[in-house]
Amino acid sequence: MSTRAIQNLDVDRGTAGRRGSSDKLSWLFLFMIIWVVASTFNYGFGISELNALASALTCPSRGAVSASFKLPVCFEISSSSFGIVTALFTFGGLLASLLLSPISARLRWTRRQTLGVAATINCLGTASQAFAPASWLLGLGRGLMGMSAGIAIAVVPAYLNDLAPPHLQGSIGVLNQLSIVIGILIAQALGVSPLGAPASSKHITFAGWRWVPIVSFAISLLQLLCFRLSIDSPREAGPLREKTLRARLAGRNAGSGLDEESEEQEGLLDSEVPSRSDTESARAEKPMELKELIQTVTSRDGAAGAKSLRKGVALIVLTQLSQQLSGVNAVLYYSSSILSDALGAGSDGHGSSDSEATAKLIALGITIINALMTFPPLYLVSESRLGRKSLLLLSAGVMCASNAVLAVGIVNNISILSALSIVTVVAGFSLGLGPVPFLILPELVEPRAVTSASALGVSLNWTANLLIASFFLPLRNLLASVDGGSGGSVFAIFAVINAASVLGIQRWYAYEWIDQHD
Repeated sequence: MSTRAIQNLDVDRGTAGRRGSSDKLSWLFLFMIIWVVASTFNYGFGISELNALASALTCPSRGAVSASFKLPVCFEISSSSFGIVTALFTFGGLLASLLLSPISARLRWTRRQTLGVAATINCLGTASQAFAPASWLLGLGRGLMGMSAGIAIAVVPAYLNDLAPPHLQGSIGVLNQLSIVIGILIAQALGVSPLGAPASSKHITFAGWRWVPIVSFAISLLQLLCFRLSIDSPREAGPLREKTLRARLAGRNAGSGLDEESEEQEGLLDSEVPSRSDTESARAEKPMELKELIQTVTSRDGAAGAKSLRKGVALIVLTQLSQQLSGVNAVLYYSSSILSDALGAGSDGHGSSDSEATAKLIALGITIINALMTFPPLYLVSESRLGRKSLLLLSAGVMCASNAVLAVGIVNNISILSALSIVTVVAGFSLGLGPVPFLILPELVEPRAVTSASALGVSLNWTANLLIASFFLPLRNLLASVDGGSGGSVFAIFAVINAASVLGIQRWYAYEWIDQHD
């Protein structure tokens, strides 16, 4: 029997089995989903980790030293230096997304191994932050945490897509974004808690803010401890082992010692005596490096495979940029100051501790809305319901209107309109532009190009993220000179970008593979 026939037979049997057991999920499957999305939880946690800790972590003069660990209670750094420390997370993520494809291709890391590396890096980064004796080590820890996040966000969508049976791939894929949002929520909640408050005494054992990165450290440590219990992505296991892994995920051979023994023997035979068909299959499925992907996409090759890849990569670029340039990060990064202005807090130019606490609580409330609005796509993302494209169009449309109204509300000092617009911006983002761009990453290109295409898309995502973080405030201040000093007209730019996203998605987003699977 040919390699192609074996693969088709395995896939057909696996698909039939998974459809037949659509109402049953094995404990291994549930464990693997939790184990995988723990990486993107840490990504979300890192995004928001320091946002609510600024007042506890920084001090105008040299901070006291804790009694037991001889670590400073806070660091004497300016707001601009604190901003650099925070931004190192984004730099780390961008660097990791650029390096992931060539390194993983050369070392032949599986997705499981790659997430193990990400967890190790995150342990190093969070430990560096928790026990940092100086601000430079805090910054290094942020950079390492960002590198872990950059790896996770490029790997997790494809891993989830491969673990899930076809009829659940859409809903399981949304869990990627849900885990990110929950990570953001937990980090903000810890910042609002007493852990995020400035030290009330110089004679303390361990500054409260240092416990916050330890939470992320514990999650990654648990991942590493459970590493041996996890399994490889079935698609990466080879045609003979793929059938076995998919059966285990579906729970069809769970608890059978004979089956497990035969699986081990089969695995030993596969590894010790590789057949000609296995060798050919491995060669055919050799991961495409980022350089090769870019060369193929930018070439004038008219072959069907090149055209399909070119179209898939173009859609990845469109949706990833649409996500980051939608304006949601401007709202999330600066929601406290925007809401303080909208509510009249800190109008004296200094701001009180009460107004700061209020702004933190409102920002936490916005994150809760973000998390809650991520649940509807779990049901609606299936093509038999609303589908990917419709969710993207609805999301971009809502954000276009919300950003326009937000601009009007801030420019005209209509506080309630500004506050409501911020809520609808976040809700609109959570409906589609939040979860769908990552969900479709592994769906738009052939399997061997998934890692490199994901790395390209995520690199652009990080770059756009960095641009928004760097230029939003300067652009807002520049436009303040023409809109009466409010700077609210900056959100009109995001409205235009979202309108362009609607037009682009409507015109170019079409992919038949999705319709065939859910």
